[in-house]
This record gives sequence, C-alpha cells and structure tokens, in this order.
Amino acid sequence: MDQDSPRSNVFYRKLNRRYPRIVRGEGCYLFDADGRRYLDGSGGAFVANLGHGVPEIAAAMAEQAGRIGYLNGTAFTHDPVEQLGLVRTLYHAIRGAGGRREGACHPQY
Repeated sequence: MDQDSPRSNVFYRKLNRRYPRIVRGEGCYLFDADGRRYLDGSGGAFVANLGHGVPEIAAAMAEQAGRIGYLNGTAFTHDPVEQLGLVRTLYHAIRGAGGRREGACHPQY
C-alpha cells in the first residue's frame, strides 16, 4: 500500500489499490464522499436491475425486516415465499394456456 493510502481495518482483495468510499447510490449510479459519480457496473444481479436508493424497495425491505429477517427454507416457510410460489404457478398456468406474454414475468419461472 502506498504512503498516501488511508489506513483501514478492512482486508481488501488488492492491497495496492485505493477504493472509493461510496456514501450513497441513486439508480444505476454510486457516489463517493467527494461527490464523484460512478456507473455501477459491478453490482449484483438484483442491485444492477433494481437500482440503488429506490424508496419503494427500501420500504418493503424495512417492513419485511421488521417482521422476519431470515428463515431457513429447509425448516420453515413464510408469506413472501408462498406468494412467490403463487406467482410462479399463475405464470405457468398462463403459459400452458397458450397465453404467453413477453416481459410479464422472468422466463426462468
């Protein structure tokens, strides 16, 4: 690490690289502490598709976390999982009836 690099308690994958400190996200962009904007081309599949800082998603996540943070699917079920199962069932029923609608649901379902 060069002498200009700030000290950190994080063990980064590349020790000789400076990592921008991201303080917020908005849509497909990330912003660092100095106000520079970065196109988030490295986000995970859900983040890249949904974007950062979407109030509706944050509210839904907060609501769910207020009830249940995580359940192991091999031991329990809960409403969001059951609702997803219903969506998948309806999707397959529509496709099976010849009513395929492009873009209505993700094709992997």
